[in-house]
Amino acid sequence: MRKSSEEIIYRVRECFMVDEVEEQYKSRPEDFTRSRILPFKLLVVFMLRRLYKNLALEISEFFKDLAQPQVSLSKSAFTQARQKLSPLFFRNLLHKLHLEFYTDNDERVKQLKSMRLLAVDGSTLDLPFSPELATVYGTHSNQHREARYIKARASVMYDLLNGMVLDGVLQPFAQGEPAAALKHLNYAREGDLLVYDRNYASFQMVYEHRQRGMHVLMRLRSSFSRQVEDFAQSGAVDALVLISPGKNTPLQAYGRDAAIQVRLVKFSLANGETALLLTTLLNKEEFPVELLKQIYAMRWGVETVYDILKNVLRVEYFSGFTQVAIEQDFYISLFLMNLQTLLADELQQELNTRYGHRKLVYKINLATAIGHLKKNVVALFTSNTSQQVLLELKENFLQHVEPVRPNRKYPRQKDKYRHRKTPILMKNRKNVL
Repeated sequence: MRKSSEEIIYRVRECFMVDEVEEQYKSRPEDFTRSRILPFKLLVVFMLRRLYKNLALEISEFFKDLAQPQVSLSKSAFTQARQKLSPLFFRNLLHKLHLEFYTDNDERVKQLKSMRLLAVDGSTLDLPFSPELATVYGTHSNQHREARYIKARASVMYDLLNGMVLDGVLQPFAQGEPAAALKHLNYAREGDLLVYDRNYASFQMVYEHRQRGMHVLMRLRSSFSRQVEDFAQSGAVDALVLISPGKNTPLQAYGRDAAIQVRLVKFSLANGETALLLTTLLNKEEFPVELLKQIYAMRWGVETVYDILKNVLRVEYFSGFTQVAIEQDFYISLFLMNLQTLLADELQQELNTRYGHRKLVYKINLATAIGHLKKNVVALFTSNTSQQVLLELKENFLQHVEPVRPNRKYPRQKDKYRHRKTPILMKNRKNVL
């Protein structure tokens, strides 16, 4: 079966147009009970514009899009209204979108040997300074203790073949990446293959995945265990071993005889370094070393999520200074990213036909597409002619394309952001352009 983007968007739109959803996600029973300029449904659509400009300007543009330019709404009224809406609404809207994408849509969903290929990775987000955020996420200072700032740890689970973010987590920086990864597993499913870098490698991670019927492929340090160290120093490139909990792990955590059979492989990288991988894919004929190497290389796709979040959607330019506002903006950004992917993926076949005679493959320009999407999201989720809006949006996408240049490589700058200035977000100053 093949499900159109129009049908998926209609079902997502449908999920917040019913009164039961409003009751589920409002902060208090008395919220959204009085007649207001910005009721629940309009508030949701307004926030889907991903607000980062001056709020007064955003409000004015919103009501112009609704053909109600005479309506007046203060910034304070909006700020109070958004506090009534749980950020979980936007996280579940993200889940609703990808659930519709993966359901009854076999013709569009790409898989590897009947497995979804998922990757998890974390990053940090610079937050504006406020007493509430300092309490929630904690403060940090430089080595000279001259400045205090706030960072949150973000984590996403990303479908490498379909370009969909399945889940996102925002938590205090002090909480590690593996803790966030385990939260993502509630939104993966049996049979998925999850790819991790060295920061996630542990017996617990392997155990938790196998308990759920999922597979892992993760890079290791040679110091992971004595077995891995011996394998790294040996001439073998592919071996099956049993791994067990560390000696300091309480027996009741996994059981006295807990052990998992895994596969260790190694190969040389272009820089001469030897890479070590651990996987629960034990069939050497079905999953040869070269295939595992290619799968792990695809993990880079999840790194590009943060490039889009920070440099295209400008997620660090938050529209508020409370935990509710920060989480709302974070999940809305992930939702818009998925919405753009959904529409661009549907247009790819047409692009292949249009530019098939050219040497390079062409794709939709992501930054321009998200810009058009942001401008049209109000009409897309409120208009009675949303089908026409969607057609016009797709045509705008098709007018802005770029070639895919294979085998492009750039030297990695590990300290690129070490001395970067964090976004300066004054409470009385927001972008107007």
